[in-house]
Amino acid sequence: MDVLKYLDTFDVGDAVIKGGNAVDPYGNAGVLASNAQGGTIGALLSFVAVRGVPIIMPIGLEKLIPDVIEASSGWGQRTLDRSMGEKAWLVPVTCGLVITEVEALGILAGVEARMIAGGRHRRQ
Repeated sequence: MDVLKYLDTFDVGDAVIKGGNAVDPYGNAGVLASNAQGGTIGALLSFVAVRGVPIIMPIGLEKLIPDVIEASSGWGQRTLDRSMGEKAWLVPVTCGLVITEVEALGILAGVEARMIAGGRHRRQ
């Protein structure tokens, strides 16, 4: 089925699960879009978010950035002179429900968890 026709079937009582590329401490998500039409997230926002269908966004805290709105402001695919890979824009998603691994542990296991540090572990 064509994706746009499929998205047009979403209604109250449905939900969408969509991963993201960034999350900030305010609960905003960011999704990279390299497609000129906004990619999957562009289609989702224009079809399901405007209808009130919830977008659940599981995003790991390794993707934590200071501010999604600031990171996405003032640039776009066509403003970039150089890019490692395809040129993309960070689409801010403020209407999604971000679920990190901390919230997931609470929901699934009924435990309290908190982030105490971040970064990569390097083996020596």
